[in-house]
Amino acid sequence: MIIIIRFIAIFLGLIGILNSKRTLKISNGNLGTYLPSIIGIMLIIFGIFKPQIDKLCQLNIVFYILINSIYFIFSIFLITFILCTAFLHFKGEKKPPSNCDAVIVLGAGLNGYRVSKSLAYRLDKAFEYATENKNCVIVVSGGQGKDEYRTESSAMKEYLINMGIKKDRILEEDKSTRTVENFKFSKDILDNYFKKHYSVVFVTNDFHIFRAGLIAKKFGITAYGLGSKSYKKLLFNFYLREYFSIIKFFIVDR
Repeated sequence: MIIIIRFIAIFLGLIGILNSKRTLKISNGNLGTYLPSIIGIMLIIFGIFKPQIDKLCQLNIVFYILINSIYFIFSIFLITFILCTAFLHFKGEKKPPSNCDAVIVLGAGLNGYRVSKSLAYRLDKAFEYATENKNCVIVVSGGQGKDEYRTESSAMKEYLINMGIKKDRILEEDKSTRTVENFKFSKDILDNYFKKHYSVVFVTNDFHIFRAGLIAKKFGITAYGLGSKSYKKLLFNFYLREYFSIIKFFIVDR
């Protein structure tokens, strides 16, 4: 039985390393990209050296406490990550009211001069909503990143116009570089546009709905999340990064 556990640990560790290697080819490096590899290396070390680890635990109480603390922390991480993923998936499935005054599309990066696949999914979802709700305006929110040739908002506006959305329904927010700024600067634009109470739908990937909603609430925005689909090859990495981003929000950003 111990041999099987060791084999599974090594196998999962290799999958983690390969996951990071593959993800780096199609995405930017971030915590969600590198963490599978870090966990994978730890699992491989565990699988290869488990007999030696057990022997050291018997000989040294400090090492015993250290190793069991690592086991405990990893178990807590695994359980909470699974629960968090299920919760985020559920939140992403909820539908907003169909008659909101404005739609905010949160930026998600560019590929050259065009919107990324993840951002295209968000814009497609915003288009669906705006087609059914002819009275809403759309705020395309995203500035210019360090490695980008143009602002995300200009690429997003171009994408929506090409899909048939009238130019006068689109408001550009071209300064933000992160979610907090997306909402802060978009609120300034909408406050100036409506000059009265208004309701908002924000569009982002389904796994991001919960945290984005917390940020919107922080700025006093009456907002409902509308989740778009996510790039399936990166889904695990997206949820992994979001798990730690939520922890950071409650500990640091709140």
